[in-house]
Order: sequence, then structure tokens, then C-alpha cells
Amino acid sequence: GNSVASIGNSAFDSCSGLTEITIPDSVTSIGDGAFYGCSSLKSLTIEDGDSELKLGYNGYNEVLFYDCPIEILYIGRNLSYNTGYSYGYSPFYNKKELKTITIGNSVTSIDKSAFYKCTGLTSVTIGNSVTSIGSSAFEGCTGLTEVTIPNSVTSIGSSAFYNCSGLTQVTIGNSVTEIGGGAFEGCTGLTEVAIGNSVTEIGIGAFRYCTGLTEVIIPNSVTEISFETFRNCTGLTEVTIGNSVTKIGGGAFEDCTGLTTVNFNAENCTSMNGYYVFRGCSNLTTL
Repeated sequence: GNSVASIGNSAFDSCSGLTEITIPDSVTSIGDGAFYGCSSLKSLTIEDGDSELKLGYNGYNEVLFYDCPIEILYIGRNLSYNTGYSYGYSPFYNKKELKTITIGNSVTSIDKSAFYKCTGLTSVTIGNSVTSIGSSAFEGCTGLTEVTIPNSVTSIGSSAFYNCSGLTQVTIGNSVTEIGGGAFEGCTGLTEVAIGNSVTEIGIGAFRYCTGLTEVIIPNSVTEISFETFRNCTGLTEVTIGNSVTKIGGGAFEDCTGLTTVNFNAENCTSMNGYYVFRGCSNLTTL
């Protein structure tokens, strides 16, 4: 009900028949283990609201929704929780049954490791108030095939989509200024990426081992291509580098064995910083 302000520790512990729950915006805190062992819980809705929802302690095998096979998740406001671990055990950490996530328009950030190794995840909708996606937020979500990052997002954290091997298409909104190191590293199924024209920084190894990429256009907003940004992108055949790039880091295109053509304004690029920028590009014919 809409007058409930808190749900206490172990409140619904082992309610094995519970299949669905809606948490209203009046609730500001949920205690430790409140839904622990709700082994039939498949649908969770956290309603839209402006107030932050504080969640109980989350540690290994002590998570709020432990043994809850949640498949459908709606998050309508910002969450806070005490992780206690460097990886950040969010309440949805390693939820392999989770299939669909919708982030509502009142949410402003997706925390680090929020959906780490949710291998069954196939669909994510991110609301247009989210400004940041934390490090490793979707790392290891191998079932995820497509992501659209809205224009509200300004930064994508390091390893945010690391090893999302099923991801085939990424659209990055025009407000993103930073793509963190390793953000899409190991996304071997990725064939298409649209980099928004507000991106100024692409981090170390951001697209390393994206072996399915065939063509990349780096917009004029980017000033530096970092160390090993596209290393081992063996399917990459053509790269167009924007006119604002002044620096290309060591190994940026190393071992891109399929690369035949690189288009860029050499006069503006004042520094090839480090070794092996194009080492191993055995088919490079046009520069």
C-alpha cells in the first residue's frame, strides 16, 4: 500500500508461493533479506518516484532477492545499497533468470556492477533521465543483443558492457562525452556501433577484441584514440578518423588483420603516441 514507508528485515523470507510484487514510491527502505528465498518470485516492479530507495546489505549469497528467479524487472527510481565488496553486489548481481529490464525516467544513474553476469538478459530499456552507466554495469551479460543509450547519458563507465558477446548493435546517444576503458571489450558479436558526435574520449581498450566490427567512424568530436582502443578487431576493414584527433595511442589498431583502409587528416594528427599503432595490419593498403 501507498502509506507503507519501510519493509523490515526478513519480512517475506521464504514466501515460496509469492510470484509478483509491486513496491510503491512511499517505501524508502527495505531491510536485510526481506525477500530471501521467495523461490517463485518472477516479476518485480519498483514504482516511479523521486525519493531514493535504500536496500538492505548485499553480500555473497546474502542478497536481498537471493533464490528469487526474477525474470521481469522495472526500476522506477534510484537505488542505494551497501555492497561491502569491490565488485559491488547489487540486489540483481548474477541474476541468470533475469530477461527484461526497464529503467524508468526518474532514474538518474545505473550503479557499478548493477547487472553483472545476468547472462539470461535479452532486453534493456534505459530511461531518458539516466546520465551515467557505472563500471561493469552489464559486464558478462552474454544474452544481450541490442542496446540504445539515450541522449541523457554523458558517461559510460569502464567495462560497462565487457564480454557482452551476444551484443550485435550499439547506439550511443549524442550527449555521451566519455566511453570508459574496456567499455565494450570482448563484445565479439558486435557488428555495428554508432558513436555519437559529442564523444571526446574513448578509453583504453574500449573496443578491444570486438572481432565482428567491420567499419568504424570516429566523429570529429574525438580528440584522442587511446592505447589499444581497437586492438584485435580482426573483422575491421575500414576506419575513418575525425579531423579533431591529434593523438593515437600505442597499439590502437594492432592486429586488425582485416583492415585495408584508414582515412584521417594527417596534418591534424600530431602524435602517434607509443609503438605498434598499426602493427599486424597485414592487409593495410590505403592510408
